[in-house]
Amino acid sequence: MKLKRAKGSSAQDGFARILANTGWLLGGKGVGAVLSLAYLAIVTRTLGVADFGRFALVLSAANVIKTLVSFDSWQIVVRYGQPHLADGNGNALNRVLRFCILIDLASAVAGGLIAAIIILAFGNQLQLGPGMGLQAWLFCMVMMITIRSSPTGILRLFDRFDSAAVAETMIPVGRMIGAGLALALMPGITGFLIAWGAAELLCAAAYWYLALREGKGRLGSWTAGRALDARQENPGIVGFLAATNLQTSLSAMGQQVAVLVVGLFVGPVGAGLYRLANQLAQSLTKISSLLSRSIFVELSRTQSSHGVDALRSLFRRTNRLALIAGAIIIALILT
Repeated sequence: MKLKRAKGSSAQDGFARILANTGWLLGGKGVGAVLSLAYLAIVTRTLGVADFGRFALVLSAANVIKTLVSFDSWQIVVRYGQPHLADGNGNALNRVLRFCILIDLASAVAGGLIAAIIILAFGNQLQLGPGMGLQAWLFCMVMMITIRSSPTGILRLFDRFDSAAVAETMIPVGRMIGAGLALALMPGITGFLIAWGAAELLCAAAYWYLALREGKGRLGSWTAGRALDARQENPGIVGFLAATNLQTSLSAMGQQVAVLVVGLFVGPVGAGLYRLANQLAQSLTKISSLLSRSIFVELSRTQSSHGVDALRSLFRRTNRLALIAGAIIIALILT
């Protein structure tokens, strides 16, 4: 009887953490949603339909490449870091983190090469305009070097969704400030690209600062063993890595590729209008993606610490929560 109560209690605690963590994520996204309306209004009114379309094409190209080459390494940190954290093995956890950092760096290099090829091959068809090729490539490189999945994993591993929410708000806050400065000092595509790139850098810096501060004393030594040793210490990590890349690419590329396809066939004006409509539509489905992030962390923790029965109990609770969230989203879309 005590064992059943313990299992039920662990599932209940996990469910409570899911609700709390989703609340933190929604709080950060809520700030972003409000600010996005403001800075989108500034950009569209300043650039006009045609230049906003070119701006949208650069953003979409950078996001397509980033999605194609990047991995959801935060899932690696959570999935394979959880047992090491429970065992107090900080050095093994550090090697998992360094392994993910190496993957992110390799992704940045690959992304830069792919961006150069795409711009050289399709720059004219996308009607980016004179001198925009180099700016587009530089912006793509900023997107590549600000891949922040690894520090995100550290914060989620330590159950600090509040810190992650703070870091995530740096993008809309940075874009809002940058859009205002661009409007005043450089009201063109270049100015807004600089603003968007600076916001990405600010967000990445915030994530790493908060992750390293939270992991101080728990991440082990940065010189203990080689990062590639994580492959032998964590069986299945390479296969899991490939699966996360495939999942991320398939789920996130569709909306970005569509903007490029529209741009190729009907030009930057159509691409800009499509991106604006698509961005507004996608905001309605945020709640489901945020909920899934919280659920993944708790399912991994419950499986590692409390066994299969507690996992089943938590899974039933999260299924009911997902159904409720789905009903709310459908109601919002219909409204």
